[in-house]
Amino acid sequence: MKKSVIFSNALAKANEIRLLKKEQLIRLSNASNFEEALKMLYDYGYARVDGEDLDDVIQVQMDNLFAFIYDNSPSPHLTTLLINPYLYNNAKLYYKSRFSKIPDALYNLDDQHIRQGIQQKEYSLLPSAMRQCAEELDKLFLEKEPDGKSIDKKFNSAMFKDNLSAAKKSGNKALRHYVISEIDLNNFVSFLRCRRLNRAWEYCQSMLYVGGNIQISLFSQLYDKSHELLLQEFGQNKYPDVFEDILSDRINLDLSIDSVLADFAILDLMEYTSLSPFLHYAKRQTIEYRIVRMILTCIKNDAREQIDSRIRGLYE
Repeated sequence: MKKSVIFSNALAKANEIRLLKKEQLIRLSNASNFEEALKMLYDYGYARVDGEDLDDVIQVQMDNLFAFIYDNSPSPHLTTLLINPYLYNNAKLYYKSRFSKIPDALYNLDDQHIRQGIQQKEYSLLPSAMRQCAEELDKLFLEKEPDGKSIDKKFNSAMFKDNLSAAKKSGNKALRHYVISEIDLNNFVSFLRCRRLNRAWEYCQSMLYVGGNIQISLFSQLYDKSHELLLQEFGQNKYPDVFEDILSDRINLDLSIDSVLADFAILDLMEYTSLSPFLHYAKRQTIEYRIVRMILTCIKNDAREQIDSRIRGLYE
């Protein structure tokens, strides 16, 4: 049953209060060993798992978050935006499993129709954007060997198309801004990575997505320009502070996009009749789980010196 926006936001705000604070994450980083780190997490309220498998620890928390979203989201379109990244990641693996032996799914979702549709080529079972993606990949791989890069790019493009459609159907300007901003920020991070690796522009262009506010032509014009000119030009867009942080390497690129998108919702975070409080909580919770995974991975692999560089700027 669909929940009211006010009720859903109240639940989200109650959960957000329980997000781990900076001090708790620092204490977790300083745990003497992996077992002590797990004990801290359980004391902080994380759901317990049998054994000490890192993937199981995070998976159980994600399962609980998925259940919360499905049960309490005030809008089916908001649910689509929050679940699609994980649904499309599973879809990538289902498609890749037709060509190689890889894990069958990353996330526990009710997506048996997606698995069946992709693995058995029953594409009528798939959402429209995903169906078109699979059909285009099938056609592409008649002419060349299947490759993971093409699969990832096609499914990501389909996800953004699906998200834009959901945002438009919602009639909610904040959701549309969220999706367009996600495309812009993904493109900017890809653009910056390609520059740092001295990739040719043609390669960089193949990594960019359509649908954002920043035109591909602008990225092309600025690809070989100076650092200062990038700051000047991108400062004219809607995210000047964001781009300055990323360009100056003050935040971790791998987590910067989700962190920035979550902060976009702050503008009307106190408005209980908007979708922003629920969206903000869900994004912040996933960021926390990713940070916790990084910390636990570093502790378990005796690589504590990497903790700060991996999560710098994300819980300050």
